Amino acid sequence: MFTVEQVTFLSSMLATFMANAAAVILVGYIRAKIAAYFGDDTAEQLGFASLNPLVHIDVIFLISFMIFGIGIGQYPMINRDYIYRPYATLKYYLASFANTLSYLLIAIFSLVALLVVFGPSILALFSTVASADVSVMNHYHNISSFSLSLALVGAAMVYIASRLVIFSLVINLFHMVALPLIISFVGESKYKDLLIFGGSIVFLLLSFDVLRWLTAWIILGAGYTIALLLGMGL
Repeated sequence: MFTVEQVTFLSSMLATFMANAAAVILVGYIRAKIAAYFGDDTAEQLGFASLNPLVHIDVIFLISFMIFGIGIGQYPMINRDYIYRPYATLKYYLASFANTLSYLLIAIFSLVALLVVFGPSILALFSTVASADVSVMNHYHNISSFSLSLALVGAAMVYIASRLVIFSLVINLFHMVALPLIISFVGESKYKDLLIFGGSIVFLLLSFDVLRWLTAWIILGAGYTIALLLGMGL
C-alpha cells in the first residue's frame, strides 16, 4: 500500500513529466514552423513540425529527466544559408531563439493562469515541484482533487519552462557564437558537437544561478503585471 506522501510525490513527478513533455513538444513544433516560414525547412523535413511526441522526445530526454528532473528536447540546427532575404540575419536570430522565447511565454502565461484561477497562494505549489516537499499539499483541503491536479501541472509548467528558457538560451548562444570558432580551429571534426555540449554545460554551471534569478524576475514581473491588467487584485 502506498502512503499519502508517496501518492502525492508520484503525482508531483507525473505532473512535472507531463508539463516537461508538453512544453518540449509544443516548442519544438513552433521552432520548426518558424524556421520553415523564414526559409530553412530542415527541421520540418526531419519531422519536427509535428506534435508527435516520438519526434521530439528521445532517450536523452528520458535519461536527463530521470537524473536531473528536466528533459531536454531534440535540437535541430537552423541553417543560416537557407534563410530568406531581406533581413536574413534578423530572421535567423528570431528562428534560432524561437524556442527560448516560446518557453518564456509558456512560463509567463502559465503563471498568469495560476494567479487568475487560484490566486497568489497557489504559488506555494512550486515547492512541491522544485523540491518534492509534498507537505504543502496539506494546505489545500478546500480545492477538489481535479483542480489541485490542474494547479500542480500549471506550477510544474512554470517551473519546467523557466528552466528550459535557461538551457535553450545557453545552447543557442553556443551554437551561434562558439560553434563557428570551434570549426575554425578543429574543422568539421567529429568532436565539435562534444566540444559544444561540454562548453555549454560548463557555462551553464557557472552562470546558472544568475540566469535563474533573472529568468524568475522576468517571469514573475510579467506574470503579475498581466494578471493586474486583467483586473485581478493581487
